[in-house]
Amino acid sequence: MPRQLIALLAGLSMATAGCGGTAPPPAAGLTSRTPSTAQRIDEATAARTFASLAGLDRAWRERDCAAVVIATAWVEKTLGGRACAATRNGRPAPSRTTYSEPAFLLPEEGGWFAALAGEPEPAYFVFVQARDGWRLGFGPVPLTGSGSATSPVATPGSATSTVATPGGSTSSGATSFGANSPGATSSGSTSGGSTSGGGPDPATVRRARLVPQRHLTYLTDPAGLSGVRFPDADPVRKLRDELAAEPARVRPDRLTVDVELLDVPRTIGAGASMLVFHTLRLTFRQRGAAHPRYGKADLRAFTGKSELDRLTGIELVSLVTELTPDNKVRTVALRRDLADVRP
Repeated sequence: MPRQLIALLAGLSMATAGCGGTAPPPAAGLTSRTPSTAQRIDEATAARTFASLAGLDRAWRERDCAAVVIATAWVEKTLGGRACAATRNGRPAPSRTTYSEPAFLLPEEGGWFAALAGEPEPAYFVFVQARDGWRLGFGPVPLTGSGSATSPVATPGSATSTVATPGGSTSSGATSFGANSPGATSSGSTSGGSTSGGGPDPATVRRARLVPQRHLTYLTDPAGLSGVRFPDADPVRKLRDELAAEPARVRPDRLTVDVELLDVPRTIGAGASMLVFHTLRLTFRQRGAAHPRYGKADLRAFTGKSELDRLTGIELVSLVTELTPDNKVRTVALRRDLADVRP
């Protein structure tokens, strides 16, 4: 059973002035432990858990931050803190679309599962087990781009009915994978029987755990000396360019950027590839108000002031990354949230 959300991975120093990686203490709300009695979830329980999102959507619409915190864990619980409180001070609440037609990815070790909703637009969710039930930990995280270059790894056709592997084959029913230990293989289960396949090879499974560290290395290496590569149109490339350019953009203000990995990743097999669910925390520290990073409305919602001489902003980047058998990575889904702004 993988450890869940119990550590911050060490950061690396940025190769350019004004950017860096650090390893601070774990952030509140980002640490979660799976109950020792966690069991592999079945499709019916996964479907009921997914349907419970309606209550969370209602809590966000009503700006009931206490209810949001109770119904969430991991990334979403953090957003239920300061970010939710800011919605009571004029900041718009997140748009809570009603998602449907989920396809489930059910790991053998239990304690968590993932879902890919098909409607109204494809988006990933991760649910984690607490002592008294299931919580939304991550999502919705929408798929990136369109077309074959950025097509989803799993594509639901009807509710909980179809999961497509990166190679294009599909299996009916929820798909169950074992992927968090070396040598694990993937198996697909259906209501009419079961099928099995080779799944990811042990080397791919092992490398999947290092995917978040590859992101950290890439984002803290604007010169590209590390050798880590992402596809040309990948949004992570755009993020690296933004982080490298931001200190110069805000001059004469001073800005530093820290990039942190907020969790031990959750990984699961998908055909011969692996999917990795993970989150980055970006910490922006700015001195000066000539070119503020955040607008007046955000500053008032989080701090009660429309201008600050110095500020610290926290942004969370939730990612679903595919690792292929030939050790290439691409971003399948991404969402970015402003979690906090403080003087």
